[in-house]
Amino acid sequence: MQQRKSAEKVFHALRQHGAGLVAKGEQLIIEGSAPADILMQAHRHRRTLLAMVRMKA
Repeated sequence: MQQRKSAEKVFHALRQHGAGLVAKGEQLIIEGSAPADILMQAHRHRRTLLAMVRMKA
């Protein structure tokens, strides 16, 4: 549950900076740019973010 909340915060932070997430097979692609700390958080939560992107598609 905590992992999901953290991933949602990262998802919203990416959106705030104008970056988008795309699922391509087993890959999570970040389109746009965001600060390095947010990108590192996205890398840590990549599996959860991938599941979230697939669910919203």
